[in-house]
Amino acid sequence: MRPQTSCYVFFLLHLENYYVKWVLKNAISLTFLSFFSLASMHDMSGRFV
Repeated sequence: MRPQTSCYVFFLLHLENYYVKWVLKNAISLTFLSFFSLASMHDMSGRFV
């Protein structure tokens, strides 16, 4: 395995770890936002139909 590849893999793992922490931290707000956007989309589709 070349040093470049291992460095790239390490970077990916670090990025994934950071992403998981961010998602866990913002899980509540993300859930609320997705629910709100789904509700608004449903409302709009209901209006169009």
